Amino acid sequence: HDSAVAGPDFAERCKVCLHELQTACSEALSGPEFRVEPFDWTPDVRLETFGSTRQGTALESSDLDVRMTFEQFEVHGQQRQLKYLKGIVASPGERFKVVQLIEARLPVLRLCFDGRLYVDLSMGGALDGSAGRDEDVLGIDQPLTALVDAAVDVDAARRFVRLVKAFAKENDLVNAHLGLPSSTTWTCLALVFLQLEGCAPTGQEVAQQQRPGAPSQGGRRLWPAQLSVGLLHRFLGFVERLGEHPHKVSTWHGRLFPMRAWTCSGQRAHPLFVEHPDSRRSSVNLAMSLTWS
Repeated sequence: HDSAVAGPDFAERCKVCLHELQTACSEALSGPEFRVEPFDWTPDVRLETFGSTRQGTALESSDLDVRMTFEQFEVHGQQRQLKYLKGIVASPGERFKVVQLIEARLPVLRLCFDGRLYVDLSMGGALDGSAGRDEDVLGIDQPLTALVDAAVDVDAARRFVRLVKAFAKENDLVNAHLGLPSSTTWTCLALVFLQLEGCAPTGQEVAQQQRPGAPSQGGRRLWPAQLSVGLLHRFLGFVERLGEHPHKVSTWHGRLFPMRAWTCSGQRAHPLFVEHPDSRRSSVNLAMSLTWS
């Protein structure tokens, strides 16, 4: 586990990459085809990171997730977003190599920085805005980080999440674009498992503790997670159980709920519903990328 955890070198690499990407995007989108009429200016690029680097669960092999916005206006719609991402494809800068432009509902430009760090660049609103990719990562970093930080043993909880992500990545079980769970989905599954084990509070309990005037202690008794082969084995059994029948998984309630195998319209139910950790967005399924094999 320790060898897989992102260290200071990874953090510095991400910092340099973000700086270089800011320059590359600004230069790529400074051409006349991106000039806004009648004001005669090109948009000012703003970059924000999200995902594991913000949640504190990054691995040495993690990608750097970056969202690009403009200071002057927001860019909605697949075709408009593709226009700007294709502008970067045409001129990515010396230190970036274009790997793939994924023309999904929310397009993603995959780049490689200095041959070592992969970058997934997407567009949308500000980090806490309303637009999002199919896993709806907007606004998800804060509640997931709060759940980990509220565990009895924060370090053990974070190490377990990293362990799960490392296991999934090592076994090629992370790829939202190929019908597999996303990294965010694996993070949520790890946290729900810790909640069921009594090692982390529910999202609802965390929200109650954060309210003004809430008592400093209360709720059910929790135990520190003991990292072991047995714990990972139980987690894999938990995942296997989810694969046997459609389930809804909720970090807000710290539970899983069986779902019907078929919808009212006669369609096969989605294999897994991972509820957004923000209760205001509980209708959003973070595992929409998952498909039946």
